[in-house]
Amino acid sequence: MFVRISILFITCLTAGFVHAEHDLDRLLPATTAAAFKINHAGQIVDDILAHPLVQAAEEVGVYNDALPEQQAAQLNAIRAQIKASIGVEWNEAITQLTSKGIVLAYDPPTNGVSLIIQGEEETLTKVFDILFKTIEPIVALGGKSINKGLYRDTITGYQIDDLRFALYKGTFVMTNSRDLGRFTLDALLDEPPIKTLADNPTFQQATESTKPNDHSVWFWADAKLAAQTGGMDQLDESMKENMLAELLLGGITNQLKHTQYITATLDFNKEQLRFAFRTAHDHAWIPERRQYYFGADGKGVAPPLLQPKGTISSISMYRDLAPWYLLGPELYTPEVNEGIAQADSQLSNFLGGKDLGEDILAALEPGIQIVVADTDFEDGTPVPDIKIPGFAIVANLRDPEVIKPELRRQFINSVGFLNLVSGMEGGKQLDIDIQRKDDNVILTTAFVKPEPNQPVSIEYNFTPTLIMTDELFILASTKSLASSLQNPKVAKSSRANGSTVNSQFQLYGSALKPILEKNKEFIITQNMLNNGSTRQQAADEVALVLRATELLKMLEIKLEHTDSELTFTFDMSFNVE
Repeated sequence: MFVRISILFITCLTAGFVHAEHDLDRLLPATTAAAFKINHAGQIVDDILAHPLVQAAEEVGVYNDALPEQQAAQLNAIRAQIKASIGVEWNEAITQLTSKGIVLAYDPPTNGVSLIIQGEEETLTKVFDILFKTIEPIVALGGKSINKGLYRDTITGYQIDDLRFALYKGTFVMTNSRDLGRFTLDALLDEPPIKTLADNPTFQQATESTKPNDHSVWFWADAKLAAQTGGMDQLDESMKENMLAELLLGGITNQLKHTQYITATLDFNKEQLRFAFRTAHDHAWIPERRQYYFGADGKGVAPPLLQPKGTISSISMYRDLAPWYLLGPELYTPEVNEGIAQADSQLSNFLGGKDLGEDILAALEPGIQIVVADTDFEDGTPVPDIKIPGFAIVANLRDPEVIKPELRRQFINSVGFLNLVSGMEGGKQLDIDIQRKDDNVILTTAFVKPEPNQPVSIEYNFTPTLIMTDELFILASTKSLASSLQNPKVAKSSRANGSTVNSQFQLYGSALKPILEKNKEFIITQNMLNNGSTRQQAADEVALVLRATELLKMLEIKLEHTDSELTFTFDMSFNVE
């Protein structure tokens, strides 16, 4: 019942929220373990409804089935009744109803959940009366009644089973706990107990860098709450079962195990959507087996992002790949380690007896760069029907003079092995060309050109190339991309003031759209085959994706830290006229 009634109130009264008359830290007890706050309701709703991406989705009917017809009719009836009562449109009603904010909180000692909505007193009172009259017959149909009483001779309170709610001077309070509800009502009567959330040291530490009223949405939790649920142990176990997950997120798990708090914020307007997740950070929490993630001194810095012509996406991470691979017994489950052993055995033959971890990955300095870029086919080269962007991995060599001859041999052996396998299956062969320019070693390959009037298959997207300079190791899917990455100007540094960037990813919508358009017919056909769609349905879905890439200016994901705090951000910026 608490959940159903809460959903009805929240659906009708909220959609975003603004600055609260009473700060949340004064309305809640010091024992509160989690709090959620939303600000700027009316503006958020307006921005969402007016956003070109939402409008494009509506045009192709994405939201037609979002709400069952009966529920939609009930909601529309309530909206119409509210409009008739307060005399304003729905969006303006939302602004008035939540003009001073909303808070959802959890208090472990009482096992209480509290919802607090603050708005314009006159408007909130009118809407409360409407909702009360709507809920009363629903409760009666369930064979129950709404009990009514007076708290401290001032505030009228209501109760349905364990659900309690009250409205006082523009503040609506709903909770499943008598004691938690009384705490908030006492605070509204300006007689709060001695200890409030403002006195909680963990809350104080968390709000040093992020304030509840500074963001569209703000969330805080005491990390002990997550520890009690076993969530941290489950996360650590998931890292042990997946090498890629360990590479991307392994270092964060230790911070989550030791941090005193977790905060998350969400900011939204027409131009930007930004999510940020923060925890406490201390280099001492990093075990030796995970020093590959932050560095032995905890100050490992990701190299600059690579941005050659036509860049679609770029990734940069500080990671020492050799220990990530070689410390399998300490990092992964026995099953994963068995897979590593099998891979080592197979790769040893492929690498001429060399070990991937000790001989290849150990030759690279910590820090890797990966880039994906559109391919411009040179005149006279075969152009495949399906076009795949080029991609490359770049790293610095530890000891170039020693390792370059070995890597050159391994690349040549790999090409020979691929030709052997392809020849046995009747596939295409790679030509190889070896060049030296100054001290640089350049090894390029290309598939033998197809016969005239023969279809150009997908393989012709690739001209695998290895370039080794005095410092760099560049392995790319195309010769043109590898060549462009030799230019130091393609490396563009992006550093946050006062913090160390550990990992960074960027995706550009303006560069992604052309590659999708080149393959539009193929994507439509695959959509029809995979989903059983008609051509028009598939074309509409592809058109929506293309429209989304046109609107997307940049997607950026970043992991950075100071000496005391770790921050993960997800940032989308939009092209809005």
